[in-house]
Amino acid sequence: MKFDFDNISRFTNCIFETDPSAPLYFEHRLLAFVTMWAVRGVKFYGNTFINRDSQGVLYNLDERGRGIYSIDANYEISPIKLNGVIVKNEFVNLTVAIGSDGSSVNPSNLIIQGALIENCYQGIHLKGIIGARIQSIECNIGSELSNIGEKYAFGIRIDGGRIIAIQNSQFRNALNSTGSQYGVLMQNCVNGFNWVYGCSFSDITSGIRAGGQNNWFLAKCNQFKTRIGDLYLDRDFPTQTPGEIAVIQTFHPSIGPANNEFTAATNNCANVGHHIHFDAFAAQSFIYLLPNASAGSSFVPTCIINGTPSMFQTNMSPKCPISISQSKKEQKPMDKEDLGKLKEILESLSKDDRKQAEMLMKISEALGEFNSDETDLNKIHEVLSKMIKTNKEEKLISELSDSSSSSDRFKMTEVMREQLDFLAKAGEIARLRADSMNALENMLS
Repeated sequence: MKFDFDNISRFTNCIFETDPSAPLYFEHRLLAFVTMWAVRGVKFYGNTFINRDSQGVLYNLDERGRGIYSIDANYEISPIKLNGVIVKNEFVNLTVAIGSDGSSVNPSNLIIQGALIENCYQGIHLKGIIGARIQSIECNIGSELSNIGEKYAFGIRIDGGRIIAIQNSQFRNALNSTGSQYGVLMQNCVNGFNWVYGCSFSDITSGIRAGGQNNWFLAKCNQFKTRIGDLYLDRDFPTQTPGEIAVIQTFHPSIGPANNEFTAATNNCANVGHHIHFDAFAAQSFIYLLPNASAGSSFVPTCIINGTPSMFQTNMSPKCPISISQSKKEQKPMDKEDLGKLKEILESLSKDDRKQAEMLMKISEALGEFNSDETDLNKIHEVLSKMIKTNKEEKLISELSDSSSSSDRFKMTEVMREQLDFLAKAGEIARLRADSMNALENMLS
């Protein structure tokens, strides 16, 4: 239920199960093992959420329930070390592993990391969420109910989300699954600044599918070994908006090229092995930065359907560190010749596309100053929201850059917040919060 203060509740090494073989079992249709509404700070460490009707004797794909479902909630799902062993949160044989809806403009700032999603029809489904870091997920996608719209089988789906980072995760086909499986679906995330970085997509129908307007969406350093297509920009029905992604597919020239490795080329490009697939009615193109030629052909998308992205060869290596911040630190800047060529390409864009590309590069350059594990999503959301409303890019980028130098302040504030919430139980929250925060600000100034 709704709780307006930070919550110290946690679930550790628990088992949530539906087991038809249990003596007191009665048949029912589960909504979710855990539901949350308007709460902050709940933590899940090393739990199991499982429907043991693995063969679907009693429950159809859409009747197996959710592991966790929330509305306007902030929470963390992480592994824990117990008796020297790392224990992950596991979601097994469910309709939806994790579902979160956001119905307000307040940042959610979800953390979902180190989880196993096994044979779930739909893995993680976020709607209207602002701020989420999803990383180190192992997702074995189950069978699909239908190949239309909301009934796709997928690993992660983002509807209308912003500032969603999906990083260093694996998406595969679950054992004996049928139909089509999609790794990541991005649907109508307008001005989202969402990215998929360092993920692998193996033996599934499509790696990344973008539907509708996802004009700040980026895919970098991913590895594709899909059955049909790697990067799809399309739609389900003629009346839908064709897929759209960021005009320039890299974070910033100083971070290097896109460095995605595509599925091995086939002799039947028209039907299978699509590297980039545009909708037949989509007019969008984009700039795609390639690493140096010595990197090999796997980094070059050759099977392109219904579109012609502008390929730009750089002299940079295909190196892909584990995080975006490391990528920025380790990559050498483009040489003058490359930058000159890129400038020519940018100048050839339409006015709106050029503005989007320039803003994207400015934002990503500033974000590169953050340590990826300590990124303050509240601050990023605040800056992006102001930028979209005021178009004062230079001033706001400066503010964001300045905030990165105060990362210690953000971390200490979080620690202090936890202490203050504990002291609030003694009925002194107002005075203690004010006094302690003033003291902290004085100490840091």
